[in-house]
Amino acid sequence: MGFLTKILALLASLFVAGSVTTKETFTNTELPTDWEHVASDVETVALPEDLLKDLQKGDVLLEAKNAIMTYFYKEVEEDTLISGANAGVVSMTNDIANVYYMSDAAEQLRNWPEDTAFTGAWLGRSRDSNWCIVTRVEAGSSAEKAGIQVGDIIYSVDDQVVSASTLGLAQLFMNGKTGSTIKVTLYRDYEEMEAELTCDTTATVCSAAMLSEKIAYLEIISLDESEAIEKAVAFLAESNPEVMIVDLRGAIGNDMDVTAKVAGALLGNVEIAKCQGKQGEPEVVKAEGSGLDIGYVVLVDQYTSDGAEILAQALREAKKAPLVGETTFGNTPKLTWYDLNDDLMCLATARYLSAEGVEIHMNGLEVDTEVERSADDDAADEDSQLNAALELAEKMTGEEEDS
Repeated sequence: MGFLTKILALLASLFVAGSVTTKETFTNTELPTDWEHVASDVETVALPEDLLKDLQKGDVLLEAKNAIMTYFYKEVEEDTLISGANAGVVSMTNDIANVYYMSDAAEQLRNWPEDTAFTGAWLGRSRDSNWCIVTRVEAGSSAEKAGIQVGDIIYSVDDQVVSASTLGLAQLFMNGKTGSTIKVTLYRDYEEMEAELTCDTTATVCSAAMLSEKIAYLEIISLDESEAIEKAVAFLAESNPEVMIVDLRGAIGNDMDVTAKVAGALLGNVEIAKCQGKQGEPEVVKAEGSGLDIGYVVLVDQYTSDGAEILAQALREAKKAPLVGETTFGNTPKLTWYDLNDDLMCLATARYLSAEGVEIHMNGLEVDTEVERSADDDAADEDSQLNAALELAEKMTGEEEDS
């Protein structure tokens, strides 16, 4: 079984029933995964032999490698030099989606254990740094009990330094065998801290609540599987809301089949994206479903990425839904994984545009109403972005005038 298939096999959902007047969570029974490990619709593929040779033994690279092997005062493994050169070539594409995993990291991805649990800390990446940043902490989780906070910078996990360029691997490191512990080194306000986390948490896929008689709230955390989200939408639909606030702040996951199913549950049968490669005509991505005949307000932030950006723009284009919050991250590639001997290369072989042709990848989505979440919000346990979205929803339903 390939490592992509292994991770996909871990994604089963569990629906938690309850009344419509309380916030309900819809969970994933296994570990959360970054979209990088599930987005490709194929298993790893091998490069053609001639291209592989060109990649590994370009003339200039070969000269540098030979000089090092001949004149450098220390012994260096030739394979290490070739892998490092390949990693450098990939990094020079200047595309955030392209990642080269050298042998040690590749082996970890290929052999990730199936019996795992979550520490409760979700990671994202900032547009202006290469840090892994905590974007969400599961309530009641080990991470919350250890004092991990949104905005913390994760420097290392079990002494392995992590970065935003290998975010998927970093997120996997925040999981482990059920009951095991991991050591995290983090920075908060320039101060180095350490925490010991236990892998004992079930990941929340989404949550749902009725904020008033007419306004529903759907928080989507992960677009790696659709069943729990579709159940959450159906759960809210039973209350016949007029407007739904769709909260995509920090949402990850770029399985386009999942995104299309969720879009179908919200919008019905609509075109949501186009997949454009280097050559040929774009491939149209369509959502299918019953949809809801209601209005939408969409919450996004700088960590909203991948399929969540496609979904946000689809709601804006199909329903004129206003986007509230901050400019999104800008990462909507179609990924292909290449098996390079002991290494792995993740390459954006195409990118997803919106149905109307909006270039999201490397640009992000600008919002209609900009509201930054501040430290004052966190200190006062307030959410100014949600409050702004709620004001818009109340105007759409007329509840503002009623109050």
